[in-house]
Amino acid sequence: TYNTLVAATINLILNYILIPKFGYVGAAYTSTIAYLISLLMHSRYAKKIEKELFPLRYFILPIIFLSAAVVVFYCFESSFIIRMLFIIGGILYVLLTEKELLRKLVINRK
Repeated sequence: TYNTLVAATINLILNYILIPKFGYVGAAYTSTIAYLISLLMHSRYAKKIEKELFPLRYFILPIIFLSAAVVVFYCFESSFIIRMLFIIGGILYVLLTEKELLRKLVINRK
């Protein structure tokens, strides 16, 4: 509960500061920052309970991938074709790198 309260308090303080200046964009940034702080704090606490429970390194690649996708979206906001090519490329990347996991999920679902 403590970790969540700290992250929520940080979110409220940052919202108070940034929303009047930047509007909903400021709210988006403050929420992102608060969630990242929450992730780090909960991860640290989980390590106290069990050393290998959700190692932080499992989250680094998805966070980088998602951040890159956001940057690409905004850099190519006016170019639908380029954004679609990046989306297709991202889907192909996931399909190729996670084909064993996907195969297990499909087989076990039947």
